[in-house]
Amino acid sequence: MANGSAAEKISTGNGTSIQAVFPVIDHNHPLFPQHTDTPGSSLISLQLTSSENYALWNRSFRIGLVGKSKLGFVDGRFPKSMFEPMLFNQWGKCNTVVLSWIMNIVRSGLLSSVVERFDTINESRIFQLHREIHTLIQGTMYVADYHSRLRDLWDEYYALMPCPSCPYPESKKFGEYYDCQRLLQFLMRLNESYSTPRSQILMMSTIPTLNKAYALFIDQESQKNLANSASNSS
Repeated sequence: MANGSAAEKISTGNGTSIQAVFPVIDHNHPLFPQHTDTPGSSLISLQLTSSENYALWNRSFRIGLVGKSKLGFVDGRFPKSMFEPMLFNQWGKCNTVVLSWIMNIVRSGLLSSVVERFDTINESRIFQLHREIHTLIQGTMYVADYHSRLRDLWDEYYALMPCPSCPYPESKKFGEYYDCQRLLQFLMRLNESYSTPRSQILMMSTIPTLNKAYALFIDQESQKNLANSASNSS
């Protein structure tokens, strides 16, 4: 898997030198060392603290590993035995870096049971998230805070219950259904002071995306705040 080799003369300290051969690794190779691949770095900013944030942590960590071409060290696709003997030392270095990344983003005391402890309780967490999504209301929150809280719940829920991805029309329709559900959930729990723009959205022949609807309510909130400020100053 290495792309050839390179030779380098190394002094032995007694006036002689030996020629050492090092494998040349392509930048797409999983053992290629990037300058940021160090044991002291953190691959992601999110730390695993409990079962409640495992789904988000797991998804973020896997995405980070894919970006580094190192996911195979975690899911078993890159065992040491699959590489040439001359790459064993480099494999050990990469494996150590990946282990350190895990240690740096897992709360002390959880490392030994990351998979066993959390993968078995996904169903109860899914139930809890489903309930939180459907009972969350805007209340005293600003629209941005309410939307942000909903997105956090959605992200974790869909990390545990991902939308099927395949090149078929049914998959696209299912994704559109998910998007529509999120828009309706967002609209349902807004305060009644936003009932007029909410009704206008629901009466549209083409329902807008969640992002467009969110922008509309942010604009409405800004106008309300300006009107209240003007009223208070007069």
